[in-house]
Amino acid sequence: MLTDAERGQLAGAAKLGIRLAAVAALTAVATLPFLPSMPPRSIDGPLHLYRLAELDHCISMGDLFPRWAPDLAQGYGFPLFNFYPPLGYYLAEVWHLLGFSLVRSLNLTFLTSAVLSGVFMYLLVRDWASESGAVLAALLYVYAPYSLYNAVHRGGLAEVLAWALAPLVLWAFGRLMLEGRPRWLIVASLSYAALLLAHHLSALTFTPLLALYVLGHWVESRSWRRLGFSILALTLAVGTSAFFTLPAFFERGLVQIWRVSAPPAFDFHSHFVSWQSLLAGPMRVDLSSANRVGAGPIGWLQIGLGLMGVLSTLFLRAGKRSWYLGALAVSVMLVAMMLRVSSPVWEAVPLLGYLQFPWRLLAPLGLVLAFMGGGVGELLARWRPGAWAEAALMAAVAMGLFLYHAPLLYNNPYRAPSPNPTVADVLEFERSYWLLGLSSNQDYLPIWVEKVPQQSVMAAQYEASAPVTWLDPQSLPAGARVQRAIYSLNDMRLTIDSPVSFQVLINQFYFPGWRAYVDGTPAATMPVAPHGLIGVHLPAGLHELRVHFEDTRLRQVANLVSLLSLFALVAATWVARRAAAPWAKVAPAGAVLGMRGWALLFAAMVSFITLKVAWLDGHDTWFKVTTLKGDRVVGMETVVGANLGNDMLLLGYDLPSR
Repeated sequence: MLTDAERGQLAGAAKLGIRLAAVAALTAVATLPFLPSMPPRSIDGPLHLYRLAELDHCISMGDLFPRWAPDLAQGYGFPLFNFYPPLGYYLAEVWHLLGFSLVRSLNLTFLTSAVLSGVFMYLLVRDWASESGAVLAALLYVYAPYSLYNAVHRGGLAEVLAWALAPLVLWAFGRLMLEGRPRWLIVASLSYAALLLAHHLSALTFTPLLALYVLGHWVESRSWRRLGFSILALTLAVGTSAFFTLPAFFERGLVQIWRVSAPPAFDFHSHFVSWQSLLAGPMRVDLSSANRVGAGPIGWLQIGLGLMGVLSTLFLRAGKRSWYLGALAVSVMLVAMMLRVSSPVWEAVPLLGYLQFPWRLLAPLGLVLAFMGGGVGELLARWRPGAWAEAALMAAVAMGLFLYHAPLLYNNPYRAPSPNPTVADVLEFERSYWLLGLSSNQDYLPIWVEKVPQQSVMAAQYEASAPVTWLDPQSLPAGARVQRAIYSLNDMRLTIDSPVSFQVLINQFYFPGWRAYVDGTPAATMPVAPHGLIGVHLPAGLHELRVHFEDTRLRQVANLVSLLSLFALVAATWVARRAAAPWAKVAPAGAVLGMRGWALLFAAMVSFITLKVAWLDGHDTWFKVTTLKGDRVVGMETVVGANLGNDMLLLGYDLPSR
């Protein structure tokens, strides 16, 4: 039989669950682009779709974590998942295993990220401000211009998921520093490990914020024990994700990682932004344009409510006020790091070069501004405008966010060849866009590949859905015969009878992890120039050759570290269950948003969705326009219609006014 305290905990948990569901529902507008069967035609969205298709194929063949993707790079193989954070693809794979197509699963992953970002920001800010402030912070975060641009127009799956998890990490570590209980150590460790597995570049920019957050709590509490718990949580998080992070970091010298920023288009020097663009207002989207929108501004509402939130805290005690002033200082620093004036800092810190685009810092800036905007809840609590006035103000802010950022909700659909692209579709996509290995710059190409084969000898096999064979028949000497050939995922078994010894050439790129066995005895593998394919010396006579991809010693150690860290977390879970204690309150008493507030918020959301579906979607408006009507551009000053060698059609042009 439950005690009164236990019944109270259950009732509190139920109320919190209802409020979290309500916050999740308020993200519906941000999820609209991902509800159709076809995903938005974003910059990287198709790339992630075909990566997901390759991962799904490998999993279906029995490899749960394929460090080597054998079908990529036109069938020569690519170590994509050894270096690129995999969590977003595994989340999409979960949706696929539940019965959704790969295309729909990718959409659902973006949708899930939007929901999680709002819920986790609500939890974070609810520890600092009233519920009104927490809801405002969630809205500001979900509907930040960069958040919508990153998901709808850029298709940055890994980055979108990472910044959805970021508020959860801060909330968990904040709770750990406030309470010092084992259960928060578990949540903190797992959430930060998830962020590391979601996007390591986001972890690079987020970790300094986390360090400042933990340090600020320590300055207030001076509790070495809680600080030790936080350091332990960080250690366990790194350990849990070690199976991926350690090889990705220490084996980066095995691939052509310098290609990441080699092209000028990916060099950070080319992507600093101006303060005018950061402060720009909303821009109408032209669905006819190839370059519809850029990374976008910060957002007037985010800036205004963020500053208002900081001003609101001037009435609070000095300790709490310092947090908001510190957040303001961090936001100013983040803005400065996106401007060209910060170029010496970027040049002095080599790791920053991997970010490629300084405007990526709009993501942490959006998080900090949302946190600051939550301080408006303190102003409402002190001002006490009345239930209806507070509710109306909240609804007005929500409607303002919906309308202000409505242009970012529009993009053309991407028409995939199938709801479930095949491996043959993956290779066709690589060829069509010359995205070898499904990477923009071939930055994970093994260093032994001096020259990529111009034409894959396996392409015809993929197109015909025939068994793919790796043995290069031209490497066989006269009189040699292949008596048996068995191929499976990252594994080849051949029985060869040859009158002379020779070097077997295998059509997979050489990379540490490929092992060869001749009659069960280990044999050396070597890269064969100039294509960097695998070569194995085979003696004369009848022999069985096996070539198989295995984990290197480093990867084995990394796997062991992850297992030991998980065991430690299981032990911590057992301790937490034995030391169960009531959950601390997540909001000041009485600082909850009433039914009027929730009702008006949902009324604003439903009204906007109705307006969008009933009118905005089907008409050219201030929010979006389609200027290309057939072969005519609406509003063009000078119409030309010149055919430039059947390569390009010049429809017309505008000249700037003098």
